[in-house]
Amino acid sequence: MKFKNNKDNKISIRLTDNEMNLLETKASLCGLNKSAFTRHTILHSKPPIHKFDKAMVVQISRIGSNLGQVAKYVNKNESIDLIALKHIIEISNSINSLLDKDKKC
Repeated sequence: MKFKNNKDNKISIRLTDNEMNLLETKASLCGLNKSAFTRHTILHSKPPIHKFDKAMVVQISRIGSNLGQVAKYVNKNESIDLIALKHIIEISNSINSLLDKDKKC
């Protein structure tokens, strides 16, 4: 006896003409309709894993070290002078540069 698996939930997505053609082609090659192909793809695929950029991790580590040195200097002198402020601005610029680079990826 075959059990009917009722699918009560529905999602909807918008595709360009090219994306729709690609979906139809891939589904057809698998012998599935678009819904079955999409369902199978969603349920059986692994989510993408973020790959860390080693160079970026090293740069962030250096920035953290620099920030620690600035904090030690400021705590020792109990004030932020021009030298400490200059280093804080450099650190801020380094962080912003890394964030901009990450956004492009």
